[in-house]
This record gives sequence, C-alpha cells and structure tokens, in this order.
Amino acid sequence: MKVILISPYKNDHDVFNDQLESTMYISFYDNAKDALDTIEDHTNDVLILLSTKIADIAYEDVIDHVFDISKEIKIIVFSTYSMIDDINLCLEKGVYDFIVGDDIYSKVTLAINSMSKQSKQATASQKSITAISQNKFAIFEMIDSMKINSLCKELDEIIKIYDTWFEKSLSNLNDLPILIIEDEDVFRKLLVDMVSQSFSKITDVAEGLKGFELLKSNTFGVAIIDLFLNDSDGVELIRKLKVENPLLQIIVVTAFDLVDVASNVLKMGVSDYLQKPITKQDLLAAINKAQNVYKNNLIKQRAIDEFFCKHLDSEQKYCLLEGLFHYKNKCNKPFLMEDLYQVFPELINKNIYEKTKLPPIISKESIKRFVSSFTYD
Repeated sequence: MKVILISPYKNDHDVFNDQLESTMYISFYDNAKDALDTIEDHTNDVLILLSTKIADIAYEDVIDHVFDISKEIKIIVFSTYSMIDDINLCLEKGVYDFIVGDDIYSKVTLAINSMSKQSKQATASQKSITAISQNKFAIFEMIDSMKINSLCKELDEIIKIYDTWFEKSLSNLNDLPILIIEDEDVFRKLLVDMVSQSFSKITDVAEGLKGFELLKSNTFGVAIIDLFLNDSDGVELIRKLKVENPLLQIIVVTAFDLVDVASNVLKMGVSDYLQKPITKQDLLAAINKAQNVYKNNLIKQRAIDEFFCKHLDSEQKYCLLEGLFHYKNKCNKPFLMEDLYQVFPELINKNIYEKTKLPPIISKESIKRFVSSFTYD
C-alpha cells in the first residue's frame, strides 16, 4: 500500500514513518497541489492521510479532487479538533475515516492497521453488508448519471419505466414505525409528545436491551437513541441495531458534546446527531429526513429484488448492463458477476463467485453472447 501524507508539518511524517509498518512507503507533501498531481498518476492501492491544517487548498476541496480522480482511493482525515458537522460532511463525501482528538498518531496507525487486516481477510457483519450494498447501488448511481448526461435513447426509455415504477412504489409506502430508546422518563415522554404530533406509530422503551429485542421481532424505520443508557453502551447498541437491520435510520440524542464519540457513531452510518436540549422543529426535520432515506433505500432494495429482474425483458436487461458496464469502467470499478446476478438471478445457480471480474465487454451484443453462454451451458 502506498501512503500519501498531506500535511504542513514535517513532524507528522517523521512520527507516522516510525509507527507504520516498514512495508508501507510514505510520500510526504506539505501542499495539496503537488500531492494531487502525484495522485493522478498513482491510483492503485493508495491511502491518503489528510491533515485539516493543509493551507493551499481547503481539505474539503482536496477530498472532492481526489474522488474526482478515483473513488477507489481511501482517505483518512485527521485533526486535533473538528466540529461534528465537519466530520459528518466528510463521511458523507466518502472518506474512510475522520480521526479527531488527542493521540492522533496512535489512532491513525490503529485505523491503518485495521484497514490492512480487512484487506487480507473477510470482515464481519456490517462491513460486509455495506460493501455488498455499495456495489449493488452502483446501478442507481449509473441511472442518476444517465439522467444528466445520457447517450442512449433505449436506456433513457428504461430509466423512464424505472422512475414510474419507483414513484408508484414510493407513494404506496406509509411512514415506518419509530422506536424511541431513552432511559430518562421525563425526556422520553417529551420525545414521545413531540414525535406523536406528526407520527402515530411510536414505541418507547427505557432499556437498550429491550429496544434491541423489539427490533428483532418488529419492523422499525427510525430509531431515536440516547447515547448514554443505564443498561447499554450506546455505540455498541447502534452497531448491533445496524447489523440486525442495515436499512434502519438512527437518530442519536445526547446531552454531551463529545466529538470523539460523535465521530465514531457518524462513521457507523447514523442519520443524525442531535444535542440536548432538542427543539421539536429539529427533531421532526431529522425524522422526516430519516423516513425519506429509509423509504428510498427500501424501494431500491426492492428494485434489485424485483424490478430489474422481473419488470424488464431480455433486450432491456442487456441495454441496462451495457450502461452499467460503461459507467463502472468510467469510474475505474470492475464489472462483476454480481452485476449480472442483479438482472439475471437465474445465473446464480451456476455457482460462480459473485466478485469474479468479467472480461472487457463493450457492447450490448457481446453482453448478450456472454450471458447466453451461461444460460445454454
């Protein structure tokens, strides 16, 4: 792995160079411009350590520039102090990690070692689920991209059919039930009172363990969780809830302004992080956003399970796969057997590993021949 350190401080390089494994070569840049020029020529197996103190280009813009070059590059941002909104913004952009607080060097080293281990062995539960989802959702990224810059009338018609199906499916969805986990009786009642003015399906509990058991046997779209509960570690509870239901949108509420903790839970994919005292307006806005995200992700999951494989004929499927191939090729992402499985699930019984990279198919006809070679094997 090639490590590119972008920081105004030479001392950062000296310390990281001592702490990281000897197999990792660190290139140091005290300005972002030179680093970006280098990155354009080296995009394979690259990790960027980015200090928020870099001066010539704002670190947020550096992130955008890097992902314009390749979304496969991993970025770890580090800072002694940052606002929660800044951390959330960077994580939404797609950075691998945002590390804040004291003892930055040890934390960054730990994150890199963890990344190295994950690349050598299968990761458990949530990270595996997330990785699979990200590849499956590439088809939706392609659809959004084609709406802006389409080059194929046939694909345009397919996207119109999909949009009609999506909007109809979305309109048939009601608001999902809401779970509130808060151990302070007075504040739990306040949350219920505020939420019940706009939503009717609400379940509230005082214990994290009870909330988790309820989630295992019921469908909730949104969970509002106090980060510090008497019977549970809030961060661990969030991890368990997301593993149990990856689509669940979690809104964290807390009376404490702890940047380290906020950074950790934001990296786990929580929908919002609200600090007490909470206004009704902020809470309802967070719930509405979470409900919309849940519904959209649920319909996309249904599109993968139903629309692409059942609502399109074979010719439309070939056209869709051709568009997906060209989109992924443009983004430097491999075209995988898993991509075929999304529209031709009957191929799954051929027992070909879903992460198998496919040959450079460049047209609808060649995709058709490739699929047919399995269908009639």
